[in-house]
Amino acid sequence: MQKMPTIQLWKDGEMKSEVIGGGKASLVIEEVRKMIQNFV
Repeated sequence: MQKMPTIQLWKDGEMKSEVIGGGKASLVIEEVRKMIQNFV
């Protein structure tokens, strides 16, 4: 069994966005920044 890193953003009990994958950390960080900007 393999495990994939998963980052989820939740608001008011509802998942708003999700990044799944084992890519480079810098790519995941950039995706998380984009997700957070959508909340501002």
